[in-house]
Amino acid sequence: MKLFLEECKDIAWDGGRYVYGTILGSEQEQDSLTTVVFDTAESTFRKYVIKSAAKELTLDYVTQQLGDEAGELAGDYFGFVWGAGKAMIKYGSTMQSISDNPALSEYDRRQMEGIATFVLFGRFFVAGLKTAAKFQLVENPVGWAFLTVSAMLLSDVLDQLEANGWEGLEDSLLFGLLLCWIIDPSGYVYEAVTTNRLEGAKATAYYRDPATGNRVRWDASEYSQTNPLITGMDGLYAWDTPEGEWQVEVELEGCETWTSEWLPVPPPQTEVNAAMVSYAPPRAEWVNVSTDGVEILFSKYMQPETVSALRLAGPGDEIIGCTLDYDGTEQSGDGTVYARLFRLVPEKALTVGETYGVSVPEGVLSYAGVAAAPSELSAVCREKLVISAPVRVSVACGETFTLPVTVSQAEEDAVLCAVSAFDELVEVLSAEKTGEDLWTVTATGRLPGETAILCSVPGTAAERNVVVTVRGAESAEEPELGLYAGVRGGAILYSVTAPAGTAATLFAVSYDGRGRMLDYRMLRDVPADGEISGLTEGAEYRVILAEAASLRPLCEALTLQP
Repeated sequence: MKLFLEECKDIAWDGGRYVYGTILGSEQEQDSLTTVVFDTAESTFRKYVIKSAAKELTLDYVTQQLGDEAGELAGDYFGFVWGAGKAMIKYGSTMQSISDNPALSEYDRRQMEGIATFVLFGRFFVAGLKTAAKFQLVENPVGWAFLTVSAMLLSDVLDQLEANGWEGLEDSLLFGLLLCWIIDPSGYVYEAVTTNRLEGAKATAYYRDPATGNRVRWDASEYSQTNPLITGMDGLYAWDTPEGEWQVEVELEGCETWTSEWLPVPPPQTEVNAAMVSYAPPRAEWVNVSTDGVEILFSKYMQPETVSALRLAGPGDEIIGCTLDYDGTEQSGDGTVYARLFRLVPEKALTVGETYGVSVPEGVLSYAGVAAAPSELSAVCREKLVISAPVRVSVACGETFTLPVTVSQAEEDAVLCAVSAFDELVEVLSAEKTGEDLWTVTATGRLPGETAILCSVPGTAAERNVVVTVRGAESAEEPELGLYAGVRGGAILYSVTAPAGTAATLFAVSYDGRGRMLDYRMLRDVPADGEISGLTEGAEYRVILAEAASLRPLCEALTLQP
C-alpha cells in the first residue's frame, strides 16, 4: 500500500521513507488517484497510484446513505466521526512509538509503519460500515445484517494485524474466505547510481506455483494490469499482486538481465530496485578546457580512485600538476560513490587560446570494473562558459511563452539544448539563436503544475534550470517575482518580473575568496529591463533583487563574471 498525504503539498510516502518534493499534478480516475511528485532528494520523478482510498470510499458511501436527511441523522453520523477520530489518535500514538524505539531495525520499522497505516484506513472503513448499518436497521434489515457482519469481520482482521503483524492474517476469520490481498512488488531500475534511472527497461513479474514449485509468468490482465511493464523516464515499475511468492526480472539491451530473489507477499515489497550492469568499455566522450579548469565526461560511471591517473599536458607537452574534483553525492544502492563528470583543477593558470591535452592511461575503470581504452583528448582553452536564464517563470495553462537565454563565451558553432523535465506539463517547442550570445526558447504550458526546463550546451558541463509554474484557469494572472541576469560586453543585462506596486532595489555585489565585499552597484526604482555597467572585468558578481525600504533580499541570479 502507498499512502499519499494530501494535506501536505510537498510530502509523499513511497513505502520506505517520506519523499520531500514538488507535486506536479494529480489525475482522479474511477478507482484510483495518480499523483506525480518531483523527488527533491534524488532529483527524479515519482508516480504514485493510490488504489481506492478506504477513507474516501467510506465517506462517499456514508454520504450516499445519508441522502437529503443529513440534518436529522447528525447524531448517528457522529458515530463515524468518533470512530475515525479514535483511529487517528491511535495511529499517531503508534507511529510515535515506532519512531522512538531505538531497538527496531530500519526494515522492521518500515514493516510496522506500513501495518499501522493499513490499519488506520481499515478503521475508517469499519467506522463507515457501522454508521451505514444504523441507517439500514429499520428499512432494510438484510442490509443492516450484511454491513454489521462485514464490520465485525474487518475489525477482527485489523485486530490480528495490530497484534501479530502480517502473520496475523492467517488467524483472522476472513483469511482464505473473503479477501484476495493485493499488495505491491515495486521499485525502480538504475545503472551504477540510484539517480541514473533507466528508461525502456522491461520488468516482468513471476510467481511460484504452490502446487508444482515452477516459476510462472503472471497474467496481470486478470487484475486489470499489465505484465511485463516498460519503464519510463523515472525508471519506476509497480504492480498490485495477490499474496504468494513473487520474483521480478528486468531486461534492457546492453545490460545483464537482473533477477530478484523470491519475495513473499505479504508483507509489501516496495523497494525492489534493479541495479543493471553494462560491461561495455567506457570511453571519454569529450573534454572541455577553460580558465576555470578541465572537464572530462565519460560514457559510463567510473571508479573515481582510478580516474585520478589522468594526466594534463600543456604546450610543448609540459605536464601540469592538478587535483581531481567530482560530485561525491551520487551513490549505488550499497553506498559506493561513482561519477561520470570529472574536473581537473590545475596548479597553474591556463592560457586562453593555447591547446591542452588529457591522457587516459590504462587502468581507468568503469563501475563494472571494465577498463577504458587508453586515449588522448585535446581542446583549446577558452573563457568559462556561462548560461544565464530566468530563475522562475509563471505561465497560464495553454499559453505559449518564450525564455531569453544568454550563453556567454561559447564557440560559434555551440548549440543550446533545452529539454522539459516533464513533457506532460511543459512542452519545449524550439531553441533558436536570435542574437550574439542570445537564444530564445519557446515552450507551451500544457497542464497545471510545476516542472523545469533544463538548458545545457552539449560538450560542456554548463547548465541552467528554469522553474516553470503552469497556472490553472482559476489562478490569478498576477506575475510572480523573478529575476533574470546575463553577461554581455562587460555589462550585466537584467530583466525583472514583479507584481504591480512592488518597490525594489537591484544590487550587483562582488566578494573576494574570504567573503569580503570588493565592489557593488545599486539601482533604485528598478526598471523592468536594463543593464549594469562599469564593473570590474573578471570579477564575479551576485545580482540581488531586494525590497526598496528594508533591503531584504527577494531573489538573486547566479554568480556572473563580466
